[in-house]
Amino acid sequence: MTSRTKILVVAAVSALLGSFLLGFVPQYRRVKQLEAELSAGSSRIQSLESEAKFARLRDLASALFLETVNQNYGTASGRASELFNHVRSVVSDPAASEYRSTLDGILALRDSVIGNLAKSDSSAQKQVQDILERALRIKGPLKPAG
Repeated sequence: MTSRTKILVVAAVSALLGSFLLGFVPQYRRVKQLEAELSAGSSRIQSLESEAKFARLRDLASALFLETVNQNYGTASGRASELFNHVRSVVSDPAASEYRSTLDGILALRDSVIGNLAKSDSSAQKQVQDILERALRIKGPLKPAG
């Protein structure tokens, strides 16, 4: 190969490499930007899901309280079961770790509340009021786990 041919080959390879980099760098930056946007969106979704869980907890506690105040103990018993099942699922959420003691306190009342509702005992109202107050102390939004 002559030196002129070598120069042309080097120039061609350099031009090819340069063209590749001119196309690659902007695409690489765009991919990184989209990954950052996706991560932010995922964090927001996780935060909203946690907020929804606690909103549901407050709704269930409020409904249980209303049924108990109205002395609808049968309906209140069903609401109580639904509430305690939901609390159990919320406790397992890593984003709820900040509220674990409050949630455990609600769960500790489970057997007593369900027993008193089954007996149509009016003392259940005080316990249910305590559950509602604890549920209302939990404020959103939660911090995403991770």
